[in-house]
Amino acid sequence: MNYFLSFFKRFIFKINSYLIYTYKPAKNFADIEVNVQNPHFKMYNSKTEIEPNVLKELYSTETFEKGEIEKLYTDGNKMFIIYDNNNIAGYGWVAFKERVFGSKTITLNKDSGFIFKCYTLPDCRQKNIYSWGLINTVHFLRRINISHIYIDANKTNYPSLKGIERAGFEFSKAITTCKLFKVFNWTFFNDKE
Repeated sequence: MNYFLSFFKRFIFKINSYLIYTYKPAKNFADIEVNVQNPHFKMYNSKTEIEPNVLKELYSTETFEKGEIEKLYTDGNKMFIIYDNNNIAGYGWVAFKERVFGSKTITLNKDSGFIFKCYTLPDCRQKNIYSWGLINTVHFLRRINISHIYIDANKTNYPSLKGIERAGFEFSKAITTCKLFKVFNWTFFNDKE
């Protein structure tokens, strides 16, 4: 029975729920205590800026499918990486044109940025490095005149949601996407968690 239910959820009818948060200026670097030795942050405008060994390490995290990084750059997104002593601690992406959820697309204004697909490596979790990286991302975006900053996370990823709130973001809306047979898509927006 469990096998059938798992198969049904994965291939026949799939539901994903996300929460979208909006940045509310209130936090700065001093508000976040990071429990790593030497954190630093870098925004990459294109794949060619990423050193080959870093790119190889990103693909080894198994969170990217082959060619996915190239595709994300082609779509006009930028990648940020958080380092701890020159080792990748986490990363994320910023969209400047649009963010797609199932069958719906959120088109962004020229003064908007949408942070998405964030990941913290297991060894770096519970050290506040995710929140620290988000605050660095916000400061970077503000320097390039992005004033409306959003982020999304899976509704059941409680550590990520906690890190997002710690970085100064507030809940904005919920999104539920449904897929039937990987063909039919529905997307629902809701102003409640």
